[in-house]
Amino acid sequence: MAIARQQTGSKWKQLPEMLETIHRQGPELHGGRNIRTQDYYCLIRNFVRLLREALPCDGVEYENDDLNLYYVDGSLEQASCQFNLAMNDTNLGLMRITRATRFDQQEIILIENILSGLIKPLSMALMHPKLIHSAFHDELTGLCNTRFYHDRLEMEIKRALRHARTFSIIKMDNDDFGKNNEIYGKDSGDNVIQEIAQRLERFSRRNDMIFRNMDDEFVMLLTAAPDTTAVEIASRIKRSVLSTPLRLDDNDVMVTFSVGVASFRNSDDASSLLDRCDQALYQAKAEGKDRIYSDAGLRVPHQE
Repeated sequence: MAIARQQTGSKWKQLPEMLETIHRQGPELHGGRNIRTQDYYCLIRNFVRLLREALPCDGVEYENDDLNLYYVDGSLEQASCQFNLAMNDTNLGLMRITRATRFDQQEIILIENILSGLIKPLSMALMHPKLIHSAFHDELTGLCNTRFYHDRLEMEIKRALRHARTFSIIKMDNDDFGKNNEIYGKDSGDNVIQEIAQRLERFSRRNDMIFRNMDDEFVMLLTAAPDTTAVEIASRIKRSVLSTPLRLDDNDVMVTFSVGVASFRNSDDASSLLDRCDQALYQAKAEGKDRIYSDAGLRVPHQE
């Protein structure tokens, strides 16, 4: 700021006002409403505008590999200066400013001063997607968690009613999770959950969603799938995903799952649909575990 005040150019004298504009942009974007992921673009655009008022530049490039974000404005020229942005040891990305002629030392200091006004609001904007992800995803598996599961189910019910179509949910519960934990330890149990989650992700269709509902229970939400289709998908999951041995303490261990299937009916709300799926799962357990049962009465028995 002191260096900026020493300059004679009128736009350089406006630097304190420019920094205040960027700081004001943060509260406007973040205070009193939900923050959108794309808000960081607004901050970068505002920074570019103020930068161009302060000195000539042809192109600005911003990238954040941690969050897979990329932004470019203008044409990227040969002469450049780049800045690693960080706040409290948190990486905020890389900013590169370019033009045809080299930047002198005074211009670099000016850019650094303008960037200082961007750091805090940018940190807030970039933190939001991280917070959203952690709030709605299971830490162990990375799958969507129970909170997201219930929110998405409500949304899918509204969509099904609006478009006069059905969908299904599949619940998969590990039959002997507690017993395996006692034999092989909790860490091995966590490994089982992670491996099953990865297998389910590889197997799932593009529009389906997978959730970790409880310790040893997974849920799949199958869009546009009636009960017969859902049972067929559940059968393929049992054969291809859940029936392959897992490696625990150098032993190949068979981990079995009981599966319940329920399809949406126009009379359903979230509670009634989940209750029918739970009842189907309980029936699969009652009939001997390691099998599939649908609330419509469709069965896929245990196969040796």
